[in-house]
Amino acid sequence: FFRSVATKWRVAEYLTYSDHHRFSSRDLAFFEKIAVHGGWLVMTEKDATRIREKVVKESILQSRILYIPIQIVWLWGSESKMKGVLAHVLEAN
Repeated sequence: FFRSVATKWRVAEYLTYSDHHRFSSRDLAFFEKIAVHGGWLVMTEKDATRIREKVVKESILQSRILYIPIQIVWLWGSESKMKGVLAHVLEAN
């Protein structure tokens, strides 16, 4: 993720949070401060969605979040092949 971001933008600071982090009002205030001062926040699509749901629509933060879309790639070659593998596993259990 960080490497991908760094190839597209000049990064001033990296902030890391654990998966399923519950963004606090303090976190949101910090993000708002970054946005008000012209900064951008780049994050996963999942976190962008969660944060946008928590802040008011009029917040500058709504327009200063960029995200890298989540893309699913089937390791077994195709979605239909994956569905077959899952069906087999579910039938066995």
